[in-house]
Amino acid sequence: MQKKFLKIEGFGEFFTGFLWFFSLVLTNAFVSVKHAEKLAHRYGEPYGSLILTFAATAIEFTSIWDIMSSGEKNLTFPRDTVYSIIMIVLGGMVGTTLLVGGIYHKEQKINLEGAKAFLSVIVPMAVLILILPNFTRSSPGPTFSRFQTLFYIFACVFLYLLFLAVQTISHRRYFFLDDLDDLEQAVHREKIVPFHHGLMLIVSLLFVVFFAEKLSLAINFGIEKLKIPKVVGGFIVALLVLLPESMSAINAAIHNSLQRSMNILLGSVCATIGLTLPLLLSISLLKNDTILLGLGQVEATLVVLTLFLCQITFSGAKTNILQGAAHLLLFFSYLIMMFD
Repeated sequence: MQKKFLKIEGFGEFFTGFLWFFSLVLTNAFVSVKHAEKLAHRYGEPYGSLILTFAATAIEFTSIWDIMSSGEKNLTFPRDTVYSIIMIVLGGMVGTTLLVGGIYHKEQKINLEGAKAFLSVIVPMAVLILILPNFTRSSPGPTFSRFQTLFYIFACVFLYLLFLAVQTISHRRYFFLDDLDDLEQAVHREKIVPFHHGLMLIVSLLFVVFFAEKLSLAINFGIEKLKIPKVVGGFIVALLVLLPESMSAINAAIHNSLQRSMNILLGSVCATIGLTLPLLLSISLLKNDTILLGLGQVEATLVVLTLFLCQITFSGAKTNILQGAAHLLLFFSYLIMMFD
């Protein structure tokens, strides 16, 4: 396989360009998350997790849109990326944080009400957007009709905004264990200058946008010329977006703050389905493009299994390494089915 790729004209330039721009985007993504974390410590939970989530969402949307709009139209790319984000976060990263937290602390506590609030948004939106299109008859293929697309854009955004109101106004206590979570951060708040970190966050995100456009050319070359499976492109973008956030979540689990880990990870999935995907669908409607949404049978099965396992994991107030191992099993199944 490697010799076959090496014979393709432009492979060396593709590989070098891909590594170079991937590194630049990833570096700036880490910088943006670093400054978002400083703002998170300044404002406390749940606002801290929201800042991280919105920073990651900006990177995510930019990366997906650049790849969609460059080269040949890749109308499955949003679906592939959202699918990858669900499997990486709910399978790989939730599994890793539970496993690491279990190794360090044996058991960790989580606020069940907060976990249920996240899942009450994630589960219906994921199934309706990624599985239901396989069974609709009003449009050809695994797609929604124009009216259905408008309805689900509205439904996803409305549900996500309602969730934000619950998270930040009416039920804030669901998203931290006790007042100590905020008290531990309050010690550092006076030392943090919001303007500086806010400015650096914006600058680093602009660099991400610039280099993501260059990276999209390399990914499209790999998909079109090297015949790399399109879902691998979605995996690369998802990994790029999620890696800095995931490091923050794992670090929080090591310091016995699993609630913050789940706020970051589950919040990123909520924002992907509730903000990024509706925005991409809206743009596709304006451009008269039809995004293919329905997953294949294997992918749909893995998504349903992962959502079901999340319901089981977050049905109790304590977690341990066994639950982490179960989530990682589904994540590795996702990797095997993607590359084999």
